[in-house]
Amino acid sequence: MLELADELVAARLVLHRLTALEAEIAHDREIVARAPELAASISERRAGIEEVARDLEAQWVDQGPLVSLWQRAVELAELAEGSGADSAEHRADVDQARLRVETARLVTRDTLDRLCSQREVLVDVLLAAPFDLPTPAPVRDDGRPEAGRRDALALLEAVDAARPRSSSVRRASGPSLVTRPSSSPASPASSASFPRSSSCRPRRRRRPRSGCSAPVCA
Repeated sequence: MLELADELVAARLVLHRLTALEAEIAHDREIVARAPELAASISERRAGIEEVARDLEAQWVDQGPLVSLWQRAVELAELAEGSGADSAEHRADVDQARLRVETARLVTRDTLDRLCSQREVLVDVLLAAPFDLPTPAPVRDDGRPEAGRRDALALLEAVDAARPRSSSVRRASGPSLVTRPSSSPASPASSASFPRSSSCRPRRRRRPRSGCSAPVCA
């Protein structure tokens, strides 16, 4: 009676393990099935982010002279104040230079809004993946185009980091989903060491014929 109870407990454990394995296999199959679509969705985000990065780089170049003039005007105003001269004219130049930079950065703000939208779409794609993928950091609240360009490059790095992981899921998970029976073909190494031919019969030791490439065919 006790032996029957032990067998019943063991059978239940085996059944529980089989159920868990079936659930894992189903989850792995879902991952493998969705991996190509996920990789394509991530790749689609790269073109939009690259466009925003190029726009920010162009704005960085265009605003460079304006920022230099602003800095120069500030330096002249400070020199005038330090020497005791009237700095009102220089302060007016500072205000005008600052206004030109701020006007140019209004366009940068619109570009940064586009970058934030691209990041939100990318994060939605990454979070919808059936496996964990790292999400990029938020876009910083910085109106300078060079700072936004760095954030755009960080998003591109996140895309490049997620694409190989998504593409390799099918190769990594595929073989583990299938359990080979005991009658599966031998490994390449064993097949290369002991090739079989039509003139060799298994489980019989005999002298080699001309069609047998191994010294002894088992």
